[in-house]
Amino acid sequence: MHDSNDRLEWSVALPERRGPALSGPRPRAEITLVTPDRGEEHLSIPLSVGKTLKAKLDSNELNPSSRAELLYALREESARQASLRIERLVNRRDYATQEIDEKLRQDGFSQASREAAISRAVDANILNDQRYASVFVRSKLSSGWGTMRIERELRRRGIDLGELDGWPDEFLEDQDEDTRAYELAQTRRISPKNGYEKLVRFLCSKGYSLSVSMRVARRVIDEHESE
Repeated sequence: MHDSNDRLEWSVALPERRGPALSGPRPRAEITLVTPDRGEEHLSIPLSVGKTLKAKLDSNELNPSSRAELLYALREESARQASLRIERLVNRRDYATQEIDEKLRQDGFSQASREAAISRAVDANILNDQRYASVFVRSKLSSGWGTMRIERELRRRGIDLGELDGWPDEFLEDQDEDTRAYELAQTRRISPKNGYEKLVRFLCSKGYSLSVSMRVARRVIDEHESE
């Protein structure tokens, strides 16, 4: 049974072609629909959804007889396009679920569409925050990052380092923070002016605590001066 607005008119407008947006909201498409009881409405939708619906409209493949049918088709296509967007993203690299949610939001997907697509991706193990965090931690430790910076960066991605399986024993092995900071500091050229202060700042920037940074910097400077 259709609602009373059977005389539905609708169209899809695509934005003018521009260069890719580096950050922030992406260009959107717009659906204009006109019904007797609601008049003219304008809905901003993700560009990928708009392109698909416009193609179906132009080919006469989609012929909703009511506003409700059109909105249903819009929800279904939004769900499909959100899932496809996730697949394309993770084919390039792994993402945390919060990162994916932000990219979908910038594309213009509704919260309901984002939540449903992310839930399906998690169930299919396409998205896995434990896997993402494990790879992230091992990669950053091998690059010389300290645990404070790793924890901070993961928190920005919506992941609590304390909830990572095996943390810290399976990741830090027998090396403590001082040892890893010392090995990293040895790769740094010692400045003849304010060398100690610069080394402390460098280690702090890599995520080591001030106490560790000061202790290791003093050790490295003392060894350098005794050579």
